[in-house]
Amino acid sequence: MPWAFFLSHIIADTCGIDKNLTFQLPVTLLQQTISMNNDVPIETVSKMSGNTNLRTTQHYATILVLKVSKDRMKLKINYLDARDDWKCN
Repeated sequence: MPWAFFLSHIIADTCGIDKNLTFQLPVTLLQQTISMNNDVPIETVSKMSGNTNLRTTQHYATILVLKVSKDRMKLKINYLDARDDWKCN
């Protein structure tokens, strides 16, 4: 994954890290921060990450608190909308 190698150097330079970072850091960053928190399906994230097995992506994917909050809010809004649709006037 050439993009992961390139991105790891950008991260190291930006953060002032003198050690070589593995390619796994940008892949995990892509999975967690960028993709999973922007409602990209895990199957798509898996392909973008270059994983051949979905279980590999599932192992590294971490659902952040922000994602849980967003999903909970969507569920609440959907529930309230459905409840309003069933109200008798």
